Amino acid sequence: MAVNQNITAIEYCSHPIINFTIDDGNVWNRLRNELFIPMAVLLLLPGAVLAQVRAIVAQGSPAIVGEVNPFEGIIRSIVAIFLIPGSYLVINYGIDVANSIRHTISSSFSESLAPICMNRLEVFYKTCFPYKRSA
Repeated sequence: MAVNQNITAIEYCSHPIINFTIDDGNVWNRLRNELFIPMAVLLLLPGAVLAQVRAIVAQGSPAIVGEVNPFEGIIRSIVAIFLIPGSYLVINYGIDVANSIRHTISSSFSESLAPICMNRLEVFYKTCFPYKRSA
């Protein structure tokens, strides 16, 4: 039974991770598009407006200390507009890299080490547990 569980675990790890970021009908993509993106935009707008108001007020008032760029709010909003959708690329690239590493390790393992490891594993279980028979 333990040999079968080890074989099942190795077979499970040999299958790639499904990249859900490319499927529009996925639950997580709908949640992201319908909940998280609007929340990010709603949090972005007041912050950008307040930063722009601060920059405009700082132009005529010496009370605000520090350097203020007149385009601070606009620049923040432009950067955020590109970073909010770009954050999903991190997940997409992570899945692709994990699939690439899995494929490399799985192919080299199945070619060179799998027969040796399975044979040694069966011998190990037969010597350690002589009363159990592997199926």
